Amino acid sequence: MSLSDLLMVISTIFIAAATVVNVGVAYKMWEEMHTGGVDTHDLAAAAKAQAEAAKTIAESSKKQAENIASLLIIAGKQAQAAQDNVVAIQREMRQDQRAWISVDVSEKPGWFTVSMHNTGKTPALNTTYVAGFIAGKRGTVPKEDFTKSNSSMGWPEKKLTVTGYVIAPNASQVASDWHGKFADIYKSDAERTYIEGRITYDDVFGGHHETLFCYWYSPPSEFVICNDQNKME
Repeated sequence: MSLSDLLMVISTIFIAAATVVNVGVAYKMWEEMHTGGVDTHDLAAAAKAQAEAAKTIAESSKKQAENIASLLIIAGKQAQAAQDNVVAIQREMRQDQRAWISVDVSEKPGWFTVSMHNTGKTPALNTTYVAGFIAGKRGTVPKEDFTKSNSSMGWPEKKLTVTGYVIAPNASQVASDWHGKFADIYKSDAERTYIEGRITYDDVFGGHHETLFCYWYSPPSEFVICNDQNKME
């Protein structure tokens, strides 16, 4: 074999070896690229699954928050209802236990009397009383402002005012009494004579109350409750 043939053989072997190496390298690169694509797809799928799981958790948390908010609203309404119920029970208890002042105007033999009665279950405190005779007409009840001085009222010359009474439960207190008949005490040519007055008092629970009363004189000795100007609060 000549030298030129030997060199040709060696060159051919070298080229063949290089080709094998290139093919191996190319295959390796293709394999890595393919494997890498699979890994990237898996990562993307995993990321999508995590995002969907996070969305599900977020939606569940939102729903739970809405449920808790609804429960808090319901609890708040129940607490308010319970508080309102306590207040209502307390108010009813106080209404049942508090003092209530009513008035009686009467003429007993030889006496004309205005009496206050506590029909409640606890004392009436700081009781004040003002009253007067008023000349008027039939069917028209005079409306007097007992918080102000008024010259149209008298006993028979002026108003009578007393303060500071404490009236026990189921007890009475004479506010004013006059010896003699009413017709002799208060002489008037008016169509009708009215006896009107105002009582204020406190109950033991700190409430302040007012009683307005009105009677008219029916000779010879009767006193009739007016159809107006009577109030108990």
